[in-house]
Amino acid sequence: MRQLRITERGWETYTGLLGRIMFENGLSVGPVTDMDMERVGAVVSVVDAGTNRQVGAAQSVNDTYNSPAPVVEPMKVSEGTGGEGASEEQVAPNAKRVKIWTEQELYEVADKGGINAVREIAEPMKVKAVAIRDLVKRIVAHQAVQLAKGEIAPETKENPAEPEPSPEEVVVEGEEVDAVTQAEEV
Repeated sequence: MRQLRITERGWETYTGLLGRIMFENGLSVGPVTDMDMERVGAVVSVVDAGTNRQVGAAQSVNDTYNSPAPVVEPMKVSEGTGGEGASEEQVAPNAKRVKIWTEQELYEVADKGGINAVREIAEPMKVKAVAIRDLVKRIVAHQAVQLAKGEIAPETKENPAEPEPSPEEVVVEGEEVDAVTQAEEV
């Protein structure tokens, strides 16, 4: 904790309380906490009596903007990723290979086929929304969560996306049934 000196014109010789701090002839009587320095510095110009450096909220903001940023080593890209997603060593063994959609790709799908086309993409993910913008944002967010959990992995040339079975190909109790029969059973 440090002492404060008032430098505000007309206050240099102030004696009395300023908030919780007692001043005599413009100098704080006892040590002052950092929080109290910020408070007093917001009201009048003050300096640290030991360093003669201005203190207060405005000076703290100024110090933050003028502090040097640390130099950090750039991240190394592992071989095999080629910007196409994680390499085979980085993919969880049970991760399902799927097409990872970007916002731009989803908006292009929406331009061509409307919201129904985007809903077809969202359906296997169980993502729903009324507006295209909301649906696109939810699809992208859902994929990000799934990727982070290791439940899905981006498709690659070596490992394409696993196709979703069509209703005609679904096998129920060992028998193949068509979509009409399935709908009647439900």
